[in-house]
Amino acid sequence: MSEAQEKQIRVANGWQSQILTRITSMAALAEWVKSAGGGAGQEAPAPPGAAALDEGISRHLNAARRIAQAGRRGGARRAAQVESALANLQAADELLLRRAPIDYVKGRLPDIHSDVCKYLDEHDPRRIRVETLVRFRASGDPPLTEEHRELVIVAVAAAHSHSRQVYAQARSFQSLILASAAALTLLALLLGLWGVRSPTDLALCFNPDQKIVCPTNETRFEAANPVPPGTDVDEVVSAQAGAGDIFLVEFVGLLAAAVSGSASLRKVSGTSTPYHLPLWLALIKLPTGALTAVLGLMLMRGGFVPGLTALDNSPQILAWAVIFGAGQQLVTGIVDRQAHSVLNNVSGKPHGESQRPAVE
Repeated sequence: MSEAQEKQIRVANGWQSQILTRITSMAALAEWVKSAGGGAGQEAPAPPGAAALDEGISRHLNAARRIAQAGRRGGARRAAQVESALANLQAADELLLRRAPIDYVKGRLPDIHSDVCKYLDEHDPRRIRVETLVRFRASGDPPLTEEHRELVIVAVAAAHSHSRQVYAQARSFQSLILASAAALTLLALLLGLWGVRSPTDLALCFNPDQKIVCPTNETRFEAANPVPPGTDVDEVVSAQAGAGDIFLVEFVGLLAAAVSGSASLRKVSGTSTPYHLPLWLALIKLPTGALTAVLGLMLMRGGFVPGLTALDNSPQILAWAVIFGAGQQLVTGIVDRQAHSVLNNVSGKPHGESQRPAVE
C-alpha cells in the first residue's frame, strides 16, 4: 500500500475506511493469485482466460476505489455511493473466486456459507447445495472440484445480489423518512402561521364556568363583549384566541416529543453503515409531536373526548399539549421497529429462519 493510500484510509470516515481497507486487501490477494498462476503457493500455468479475469478484478477494484475516494456526500447520495462501491467490490470478489486456486475457494467455504445463510432463504436451491457441500466437506469427502467452484460462485453471486437489494431498501426507507420529516415540519410551520394570520380559525380555547380559557390567556366571560341574542358562544370564545396560541402548543408538543423520543434511544446501537436511521427517526418525532399536540386539543375542543371538553385554565391546556405531544410515540414507535429491522438486514444480522438448516 502506498503512503497516499494509507493517508486516505486514515482520514476517511467509517464506511470509506472499511471499503478502502477491503480494496487494499483484495488487490494484494489478486496480485498474489496472478503471480502464483494456477497453483497455491507455487508457480503453475495460469488457467484459461486468466488475463481477462485479472483485468476484470483490477477494473472493479479501481472503480470501487474511485467511488470511495470521491468527495463526502450526505443522505441518499452517500448511500448510493456506498452501494456502488460495494457492488464493485462484490463483483471483484466473484471474479477472484473464479481466478484463484481451488484451495482458496476451500478456505473461503465457512465465510461463504455464513453469507449464503444470511441472505438466501432456507428453501433456496443454491443455499441447499452449498450447505450440502459444506456437510460433505466436514465428513471428509473428496476434495473440491471445478464443478463445486461453479456452484459456490453462483451461490455467492445470489447472496451478493440480495445484499445489494437490502442496501437499496434501506436507502429507500431513509429517503422516505427524510421526506416525511420535511413534510411534517412544513405542515407544522404552516399550521402555526395559519394560527398567527387567522387566530379564530383554529382557536384552541375552552369555555368552562363562565370563562374563556386559551393557551396564552384567560378571560372572564362577563368581561368579554356582551353576547347579542342568537350569537353562537363558540364565536365569542374563538374571538379570544391569541395569535401565538398554535405556535405555543406546537412548541410544548415538540418538547414533549423530544423527551419521550429520547427513551427510544435505549434500543439504538451504533452502526458502521451509511444509514443514520436512528438520527432521522429522532428528528421526525419533533414535528410529529408538535402536530399531535394541536390535533389532540382540537379533538378535545370538538367534544371528541367525553368529559374533557372544558379545561379550566391555560396550564391545563399546555399540560394536555404535553400529553398529546408525547403520545406521538404511539405512531412513530411502529416506524422505529421497522427501522430496527432494516438496520439488522443491512448489518447482516441473520433472522431466525436463516439460522436454520436449509430444507431440501
